[in-house]
This record gives sequence, C-alpha cells and structure tokens, in this order.
Amino acid sequence: MRVFGVDPGSLRTGYGCIDTDGSRHRLVACGAIITPSGAPFPEKLLEIHDALARLLRKHRPDCVAVESVFHATNVRSALKLGHARASRCSPPSRAATR
Repeated sequence: MRVFGVDPGSLRTGYGCIDTDGSRHRLVACGAIITPSGAPFPEKLLEIHDALARLLRKHRPDCVAVESVFHATNVRSALKLGHARASRCSPPSRAATR
C-alpha cells in the first residue's frame, strides 16, 4: 500500500510518501512545498494546491492523510490554517474521482 501524508501550513506544507506492507516501510518521497512569504494568501493556496496535485499524480497513492489543525495562537491564524487544510484536501478528493 502506498500512503501519502500532508502537514498543512500557509508558508510551508510538508509531505511524505511511503510504501508499506504493514510491517516494512519504504520511503518513496518527502519534502516541503514552500511559498514566497510576500505572496498574497490566495496565490499561496493555489500554488500549494497545484503542487500537491502534481505530486499525487506522480506518486499515485492508495490513501492520503492530512494532518488536522490542533493548535493555533489566535482566531486569525486558526482560520488561515483551516483554509490551508481545506486546500490540501481538494487534490486527493479530485484524484480519487478520476
């Protein structure tokens, strides 16, 4: 089984992909999608969305896990993290319907 994991963030989105048979695991790919700090927030979301879509097409995972937002320092940052997480859920959902 191939598993693709995503750690959402508005500046940096981490990802990792592994193959596993349940007892042995092999790293396929890992890295971070980094957006320019001065870019408008909607452009960052689109850039990360497109990069994730490309990675999912390339690695063709059997399942995708996206980390939940569990901590935010204030309402504004929680809202941004919510937007970031939502944009990370779109590529796997679209890939599953094709």
